[in-house]
Amino acid sequence: MQRPAGRLAPRAQVIRQPPGTYTARGHSLRVAPLFAVPAAAWLAHALAGTGLRALARRDAARLGRLQGALRKMVASLKARTRLTLWSIS
Repeated sequence: MQRPAGRLAPRAQVIRQPPGTYTARGHSLRVAPLFAVPAAAWLAHALAGTGLRALARRDAARLGRLQGALRKMVASLKARTRLTLWSIS
């Protein structure tokens, strides 16, 4: 049976080494990336999510300030015009 390429290839290479060729330390140094890469990917994903949430909070606060300013402008415009049915005719 042929081994699939991709993420299993490094693991297969380590398994196929002749017994007694490498020390335990050398073997652990070769196998460590198989465990470190997923952890690094998770960390990058978590940091990106944290940054995006911070940007979303900042945008929500800015949107709230802009909506408040718009409400004040509309209220001011309504107060200045004071159009009624009697003033139109």
